Amino acid sequence: MIQYLLFDFDGTLFDTGPGVMRCVQYAVEKLGKPALDETTLRRFVGPPLDESFIEFCGLSPEGAREAIRLYRERYQPTGIWECEPYPGMPELLDELKAAGFRIAVCTSKPTAMAVRILERYGMVDRFDSAAASLTAPARRSTRSCRRVWSTSASRTPIPCA
Repeated sequence: MIQYLLFDFDGTLFDTGPGVMRCVQYAVEKLGKPALDETTLRRFVGPPLDESFIEFCGLSPEGAREAIRLYRERYQPTGIWECEPYPGMPELLDELKAAGFRIAVCTSKPTAMAVRILERYGMVDRFDSAAASLTAPARRSTRSCRRVWSTSASRTPIPCA
């Protein structure tokens, strides 16, 4: 029986905090909202952005969509690279693969962004599959992934429970 191990991207595999927090602050400033403290900014790391902007900034769903647009205005050219894998994570993944585990990553990031980061750090081939968001407006949550992008030869999407 093949055993899978599922790793969350933000805060487990990668320290994405610096990029996420800088992009959130950028969006908040562009919206003319008061600056957020570091504790609040850190709470944006991991959960879906729309939920976080609504909960922590008091934005409407429409306001959250605009905040996400502004967030990505900075994230796509700059913030995406303001992260790094946690020390020892690549080696741990290699050990687990050598032990026969299939490794998957789950993220609320759009698939293309997660794959770009994994490629940059030479980590994409360590994963057998990735459960991620397919499109920006789709409902995203690492707790209820809609589809799985597979790095297997068949690249067949697999449902994620």
